[in-house]
Amino acid sequence: MKKYLPWLAAALILQAVVAVALLWHNGQTAEADSTTLLAAEASPDTIIVVGSDTNTRLELQGQKWVLPDLHGLPASPNKVSTVLDKLRAVTSGWPVTTTKASHQRFEVSETNFQRRIKLEQSGKGLADFYLGTSPGLRKVHLRHKEADAVYSVALATYDFPLQAEDWLDKTLLQAPGAQKMSGGDFTLINNGDSWAFKSPEGASADSNKAAALARAFTTLHVLGLSEPPASDPTVKLTVEDGNESWEFSLWQEEDEYLIQRSDIAHTFTLSQHTFDRLSEANAQSLTAAEASANPAPQETEIPSGETPRDEAPST
Repeated sequence: MKKYLPWLAAALILQAVVAVALLWHNGQTAEADSTTLLAAEASPDTIIVVGSDTNTRLELQGQKWVLPDLHGLPASPNKVSTVLDKLRAVTSGWPVTTTKASHQRFEVSETNFQRRIKLEQSGKGLADFYLGTSPGLRKVHLRHKEADAVYSVALATYDFPLQAEDWLDKTLLQAPGAQKMSGGDFTLINNGDSWAFKSPEGASADSNKAAALARAFTTLHVLGLSEPPASDPTVKLTVEDGNESWEFSLWQEEDEYLIQRSDIAHTFTLSQHTFDRLSEANAQSLTAAEASANPAPQETEIPSGETPRDEAPST
């Protein structure tokens, strides 16, 4: 038995060394695999979303994100900031697989992917990764371009639309702070706590209805971009905020509702509800209701036991 003791001692030492090595390796791997997708201090100025047959690009110009492929129109700042916040919050965790053969199955290969996302700052790459199949609700398989490991992360492919129009700032035509509104037969002036007609003269404006029209401009949302109409506009309205003036033109083309604003050389689609709120504005609809000039006579209560004067007593 004694002759085996050195061998047993050596085996135990070897096991201890292997265990320590594995723990160190796993710790290093876990640390590496827990890195964030986008560093908190990173400030990308370009986002490129690539699909199998289309792609879109967003660029930060000054303080605004714009869509170069969509006439340079503004991208939704809320949508962009939400996406970047999600990317900063994502950590890789433990990989689902580390084999290159799995890339096709999870749709994160160079030739078969659902999205490829590239983030850049001043032309320098900050992140480059593929998004593929979804293992569950609000989860997606992700692979960094230069790595084989595939991860399941808290993202979704729909967070990264392929069409530039889906990134469009739908509030770009809003006109807040209206001080003056004009239409074909009326001009309204904001007096601070109420609205009054400048024209037609002598008319009394319904301040609640005028305020509702002002809110329609303040909360205006378009649906998307459209081809310019060939016909003249159905309605034209002008809004002034004290510093700027905007003219809005509206069209109804069959079952499509269109709008333009004078400072943006493009046509946008509207919901019918929004179109109606704006196009129905006129002097009559904004005039305060007047009390009737000939009110109906009220019945006079006759005391009990008395006979009305115009009614002869019965005999």
